Amino acid sequence: MEIYLLRHGCSMANASNLVTGSKEDILCPEGREQARAASRLLHCFALDADDTTCFVSDWKRARETAALAAPTQSFCVDSRLGETDAGAAAEMDLDTFNRAYPAFWLSFTADRAYPGGESHADLYARVLNWRDEVENTLTPGAKVLAVTHAGPLCCLLHAACKVDMAHFPMFLAANASLSKLERVGAGSWRLAFFSFSYEMLV
Repeated sequence: MEIYLLRHGCSMANASNLVTGSKEDILCPEGREQARAASRLLHCFALDADDTTCFVSDWKRARETAALAAPTQSFCVDSRLGETDAGAAAEMDLDTFNRAYPAFWLSFTADRAYPGGESHADLYARVLNWRDEVENTLTPGAKVLAVTHAGPLCCLLHAACKVDMAHFPMFLAANASLSKLERVGAGSWRLAFFSFSYEMLV
C-alpha cells in the first residue's frame, strides 16, 4: 500500500502568517497556481488514474486544492485530515500568538492544547486513526492520495519515521508538495520521499 500526501496550496492564512486560520480559509492567488501545477505532479505518479483512492480534508483550502490538482477524481471528505484546531489562536498572526503564549513553542509539549482548541497529541491520534482505517479497509496494494495540511502530514511522518511528538514539527512540507509513505508491515510504514514539488521534475 502507498499513501501519497499532498499539502494544500498557499492559503490566505499562510500568506498572512496566521497560526492556522479557519476551516473557511481559501487559497490565495499563488496557492491556486500551485494547485494547478500540482496536477502535473500527480499525473507523473499516475495519481489521476482510476485505481487511486482519494481523500481530502474538510477545510476549504484543501478541498479547493483537490479540485484544481485532480479535477477528474472523486474525493472522500474526511475531517480527520483537517488542520489543527487552534481555537482562539487560529486567526492570530504568529508573532502575536508567540507574545501572548510564549511557553507554547519554547517549552513545547504535545499534550498542551491551543486555547479553546486541540493539542497536537489530539491531532496525532485522529490522523493516525485515519491511517489505520485506510490500512485495515483497503486492499494491500491500494494507492491512496490524501490532500491535507502541514500538521496532519507532519504527524503521519513522525509516526512513520518513529520520531517522538516531543520534537514536533520535524517535517514541514512545502505548499502543494507531495510526500509518499509505503507500508512495510502491519502498522509499519516508511517514508519514501518528502516535500516533492513539480519544479523538481523540470
